[in-house]
Amino acid sequence: MRKSLTLSWRFLTSKLHQPLPLNRRESQQLLTRLNDSFNRNLDSQYPQGLGYSEHSPDHHINSLLKSPLFGDQRPQHLSSSTRGIETTQNAPLVRDLMFAVEQPVECLKQQVAGGKANIGTAKLALDNQMKKTLASSSLDPKESMKTSEIGSLVVNWLWSSGQYERMEFIKDRTFTTRLMPFLVAEGQYKPVWEWLQRSCTSLYQPPTKEARLSFHKDIGAMLKALLQSEVTYGLGLESAIQMFMTSYKSMRLSSHTSIVIAQRIHASAGAYLTWEFASLGASANLGDHAIQDLER
Repeated sequence: MRKSLTLSWRFLTSKLHQPLPLNRRESQQLLTRLNDSFNRNLDSQYPQGLGYSEHSPDHHINSLLKSPLFGDQRPQHLSSSTRGIETTQNAPLVRDLMFAVEQPVECLKQQVAGGKANIGTAKLALDNQMKKTLASSSLDPKESMKTSEIGSLVVNWLWSSGQYERMEFIKDRTFTTRLMPFLVAEGQYKPVWEWLQRSCTSLYQPPTKEARLSFHKDIGAMLKALLQSEVTYGLGLESAIQMFMTSYKSMRLSSHTSIVIAQRIHASAGAYLTWEFASLGASANLGDHAIQDLER
């Protein structure tokens, strides 16, 4: 009799204490934690810059799902029905994360169409698309990057959102570094040259000396990323050197840019090309030709 009563009580309490659905605030907190976990996993597994790791999208999805947020870290006393409810609640978030990793271009298109795109989501899409490209053995990386058209997608979004003209995004070096390879693969050089030319005008110069120095370094970082991409995904080292000379001459001859500023902007890119030139054992004639052109 006592055993029967105990079982009846347990059955009743299990029905009375089913977990309540998450309210709006709790749902937002869960989403924030999931996003934070996702970004931490990406940053730890794939350092920023052009040196992308050749891992498949499944690798960092699996890494993500090992997070305590997704792992089976629940107390053992929870009933199977309770665990089923929790899994159901997390499923849409997991699907969204997997969609962002496995179909980054389509994900970004949806974000742009819905007015939810920002520099952060664009950076993530570019990074995921690069990882997807390098993980695939079916296509040449350059051709895959070109056909994805994610570079053009990002530039069009910058234009439609008004950021193309304001050029605030240049201050985000991770963004410009991730964007350049795709623009080079697609042959989309025009936007970059426009940004470089506009950056020299007084309209885009920050008001303080410290801010101007930082801005010039940001422009230099974008230029360096462009040349790195040209060497890797474009027409090679000689083309990158010609681009460097064109940019330097243009800034040096501009009435808005002093020689000091032009040198400051081109310092990092020049050092990179010098290293590439030396490491590849390029002919001395090419180097002498480049130096003579710069000195004219």
